Amino acid sequence: MDTLHLNIHYAIQNRLLIELNYNDEGVRIVEPYCFGVSRANNLAFRVFQQRGYTASITPGWKLLSMSKVTDLKILTEQFDPTIREEYQVGDKHMKFIYVQVY
Repeated sequence: MDTLHLNIHYAIQNRLLIELNYNDEGVRIVEPYCFGVSRANNLAFRVFQQRGYTASITPGWKLLSMSKVTDLKILTEQFDPTIREEYQVGDKHMKFIYVQVY
């Protein structure tokens, strides 16, 4: 497993916010909830975007393809998953899950 994947595991397990650039569109601040292989066979992770650039709704749930992520940084700020009542363990858009918030 490469460093990027280990960093995502660490952030999910420790409930740490992530700053990243997605699709070279701009910086986003996200809460990572689930990391694995999507139904489209891409490495992906389910996030709740708190703030930053987006072409759609912010804040909001996103499924991000790892191939489009650059400049990923783990922040020291923690998030509270209990405030996201709509989150469900076992993301139905994932074929295989490596790590997720429980």
